[in-house]
Amino acid sequence: VFGYIAFQVFHMMRTIGLGEWMVLDHDFFVEYILPLSIQRKLSKVELDNYIKPYRNKGEDRRPTLTWPRMVPIQGIPENVHTAVSEYHEWLKTTTFPKLWINANPGAILRHH
Repeated sequence: VFGYIAFQVFHMMRTIGLGEWMVLDHDFFVEYILPLSIQRKLSKVELDNYIKPYRNKGEDRRPTLTWPRMVPIQGIPENVHTAVSEYHEWLKTTTFPKLWINANPGAILRHH
């Protein structure tokens, strides 16, 4: 389950108007969240490479706003939550091998 701070940050990015200001105008996702999500400090060259595709304000940064708005949190967005839940249920009925990569620590995955 999301930690409290991660939940609040995602909630802000999912808020119409505020999310656009944070991400499209100020590149919040790539320049702030990404470096804080990595256990070591990124070098300037590494960070610049992440920033490069999103250097221009506005629509060039749209993917980094769309993604946090599409991650299902507390059942929202409903269509994505439904699709993920149905896929999860289907996977449990299959017999083919699955690869689970457990990122620890992780901000998105729940620990059972």
